[in-house]
Amino acid sequence: MNREHFRAFVWLRWRLRVNQFRKAGAVNAAFFAIFMVLACVAAVGLFVAGVLVGLFALPHASPMVRLLVWDGVVVAFLFAWMIGLLTEVQRAEGLALDKFLHLPVSLSGAFIINYLSSLFSITLVAFVPGMVGLILGQLFSEGPAMLLAFPLLVTFVFALTAVTYQFQGWLASLMTNPRRRRTVIVVVTASVILLAQAPNLINVFRPWEKPAEQFQQRLDQDTENNRQYTTKEISHEQYLKRQKEIQEEYERRQEETKQRMTEQVDRTSR
Repeated sequence: MNREHFRAFVWLRWRLRVNQFRKAGAVNAAFFAIFMVLACVAAVGLFVAGVLVGLFALPHASPMVRLLVWDGVVVAFLFAWMIGLLTEVQRAEGLALDKFLHLPVSLSGAFIINYLSSLFSITLVAFVPGMVGLILGQLFSEGPAMLLAFPLLVTFVFALTAVTYQFQGWLASLMTNPRRRRTVIVVVTASVILLAQAPNLINVFRPWEKPAEQFQQRLDQDTENNRQYTTKEISHEQYLKRQKEIQEEYERRQEETKQRMTEQVDRTSR
């Protein structure tokens, strides 16, 4: 695709966006403009906050804390990105490729313009400056080794947007059938809600712990202690003392389990 084709596609993409806002009405356009201003303000604020955190807070933090900070940033970014995907799922590609088959332009050019235009989203405008600021703060405080984080950030952004764009195109092909359109929208929305609630569900069930084994061991000890007390093998004072020892041992095993998990996470983050 030459330069003229590139400029024509960019102009067409921009005109399609303008026409969408005109059809939506002046009120919707005004709300969108206000939201864009707030997103730009948030981008500046997150950039400054990221620089300050990376410059003053993270140098004195342990590797586990740094890992948790970046995990929190990535999770917040992915959550906002999924919300944006829900708003875009009902919209087909900006430049439908089948409408350009009769024109002397490259279909790969139309695909590239569609993909590059998807990069200019509110979520990226708000979050990427914050992540860049966090890396810059660590760069100033810890040295040039943190320059390696920039390729990782670029790779993460392009990998996420590429997979999202492919997924959105696949959904658009499914929703060409009006009968399946509502079903696809409902399934995607329900999947995103379930995925957002996954941390709460995991926290409730706690599959990494094994409370059943520890509880069963304590139950066996309580049963044996009650049997000895019932058969008069031990006195009441001995029964109470043994009951206290069983409780303390149970709490100690739980504390050791939590300590092992913490050490494992700490070793993984190093």
